[in-house]
Amino acid sequence: MSRNQIDLVDVVALILVPFMGAIALGTIGMQVNVFGNFAFSDVLWSASSVELTAAALLSIAGTGWIVATNEIDGSSYENYELVILAVTLGIVPAYVLIPAVRAFAGIDAISFILAMVQSGGAILVSYVE
Repeated sequence: MSRNQIDLVDVVALILVPFMGAIALGTIGMQVNVFGNFAFSDVLWSASSVELTAAALLSIAGTGWIVATNEIDGSSYENYELVILAVTLGIVPAYVLIPAVRAFAGIDAISFILAMVQSGGAILVSYVE
């Protein structure tokens, strides 16, 4: 795709990732009342300490979409960009899978910072590659 500009194919994902990532991390809440009371933070699947929500799925899918459409091969990224990419891809899955991360993100400021890091990382990945 194009380098050093936002790809049009990534626009929908770049809208979904910040909002759904923030909802998945518990920073904000959003509920749709049109089809009944559906909240993106409602648990879709739960096993042991893992709680999978619609927001987490959409955030992971949006980040995956950005990475897939930008043809990640690793050869054209600087080391710091690879770290940003790994953190961006790993924030929500770590929150879903690791109870200690979920407890740490329970602090409002930490949750906000994680949401901003994920949003900025998604934009950087879309822009750079």
